[in-house]
Amino acid sequence: MDSVVLRAIYCWLRRNLIGGKVLSVELSEPKTIAITIRKKGLGMMFLIISWDASLFRLYPTRTRPQKISRSPFVGTLSRHILGATIASILMKSLERVVTFELVNRDLKGNPLEFTLIAELMGKNSNLILVDRKSREIIEAGKHVTEAMSRTRPVLPGTKYTAPPASQGVNPLVATRDEVIQALENATGMRLEKRILSQFAGLSPTIAREIKARAGASSRGSDALARAADAFLSVMAKISAEQFEPCVMREPSDGLNRSGIRAAGLALRAAKSVLCPFPLIQKDNWEVERFESMADAAEAFFAEAEQAAAFLKMGRRLLQIVKSKLARAKRRLAKIEAEAVDKEDVDRLFQKGELLKMNVHEVRRGMASIEVRDVFSSAQPTVTIELQTSLSPWANVDAAFKKAKKAKRRLAHSAKLVASAREEIAYFEGLLLQIEGCEGIPCLQEIADELLRVGVITTRKHDEVVSGALRRLPKEERQRFRRFVSSDGFQILVGRNNRENDLLTLRTARPFDLFVHAQGVPGSHVIVWRANRGSPIPKRTIEEAAIIAALHSKARNALHVPVDYTPRSQVKKPKGSVPGKVIYMSFQTVFVNPDHSLLAKLAVKKGTAIEDAAPRLKANKHK
Repeated sequence: MDSVVLRAIYCWLRRNLIGGKVLSVELSEPKTIAITIRKKGLGMMFLIISWDASLFRLYPTRTRPQKISRSPFVGTLSRHILGATIASILMKSLERVVTFELVNRDLKGNPLEFTLIAELMGKNSNLILVDRKSREIIEAGKHVTEAMSRTRPVLPGTKYTAPPASQGVNPLVATRDEVIQALENATGMRLEKRILSQFAGLSPTIAREIKARAGASSRGSDALARAADAFLSVMAKISAEQFEPCVMREPSDGLNRSGIRAAGLALRAAKSVLCPFPLIQKDNWEVERFESMADAAEAFFAEAEQAAAFLKMGRRLLQIVKSKLARAKRRLAKIEAEAVDKEDVDRLFQKGELLKMNVHEVRRGMASIEVRDVFSSAQPTVTIELQTSLSPWANVDAAFKKAKKAKRRLAHSAKLVASAREEIAYFEGLLLQIEGCEGIPCLQEIADELLRVGVITTRKHDEVVSGALRRLPKEERQRFRRFVSSDGFQILVGRNNRENDLLTLRTARPFDLFVHAQGVPGSHVIVWRANRGSPIPKRTIEEAAIIAALHSKARNALHVPVDYTPRSQVKKPKGSVPGKVIYMSFQTVFVNPDHSLLAKLAVKKGTAIEDAAPRLKANKHK
């Protein structure tokens, strides 16, 4: 959280929450609490405070957060501040520490004073409850032992010491001459680096904004003067609390939402920034304005929390699937290393036949016998090992028994190899689907599938989906990814194995066209015909083939072979894994994947085409 953003939120809290009463303290996430506050004229507010290093934050909201099981820390907070009144809220300059002074009363009516300190400093973030008079720590969200920090341990019963103050000039009270002098002291660096090194509490975003307001070039005789004027202009806005709350979003090229990137999780929501005022440095970004900093923070962190839950869930699924894939590859390598070669099996049968033809020369007690190899054109002499304890014909039986055993082992190894390769293809397909997911519902379906097929246990499944939306109403669930060809034909793409099965086996009609990248894991693609007799133009088939290639493991290759066939030719083998189908009669087209085509053909949300898209309920065709 940016220090200036925190300052703007602090100003809103100071104006609106002082005098409010604490009604409850609940744990909404493992390192996040929600304090319910009621104030006359304001109504019910929920103050969210998180000391999670990945998304530390402090903001008010009117939306009741989810509640998880209680923790000892929340229990201690409740015992001390439940029913307390917020006497004051303090923040020193641009230090990322916000202090809440709370006044409560004991059973006899005597006043009890506490200080709740939110330290929002990245990996060192913490939430600490302190006795105001003795300055003794009552409890902390994160305990810091002396082994972790000799200078500043944070443990119940110890004296609270404030975190070290940021070094540099206080930017909110600096004069023009002080700003110029500070910038002159830092030579040999870019302007934003000078600002960060000389002034306390400023973030890189604000430093770049000052540079942008000063002008593109930081050189020239009047460069420092222009930089000082821009600096003072920004600081004057902050000091006077002249905030224009907004959320700025980077324009999306369309591939994040309707396509697949070359690597990593494909859901990368367009980058957004919570701003106390519009930033000149991002003049091409979309700006959503809000009446108050509280509203802007609520909207921004709702998206940020959802994105954080998505990324956490996606990375966990990637970790699980990659681990299973590596294990399957090791299993295949071991099977292939231990497998019997077909030539060795044939040779064992030949030795049995040779021994049978020369059985009259075998005597009990012989360890071996040399015979001429009639199966070879050169007819060399070969040595056949014998068992001294067996009779001649018993040795012949033993030789054929050994050959038959090797033959069975060869057949079994072939089945194991096929099974291992199918397992590898399955997990590679899952990796592709996880990378292509665009939201939690898609990941949820993949996690549910892993549970159904026995890849993960119920406990592991619950760990993966914890913190994310476990279930969504049907109308909020993701539907197939949708495109429209240049000729006006709808093209539907499955996002995961569940959707692949639903799309191909239950939604598509027998005369629709099934498209799939040849020989590699990928999504099922269906070209939706208007009616049974309508021909599909060659251009539409090529565009559907490009989409299928882009949604497959071959998305970065050239001349990708893509098969297409009527849906009626596609079957699902009995007992096969989700998403697996077979087809015998097909045609093949070679295409070069073009990522720009995805954005060009993607169906926009809310359009008439999307509203008229095929529905699963109305099309249960096998």
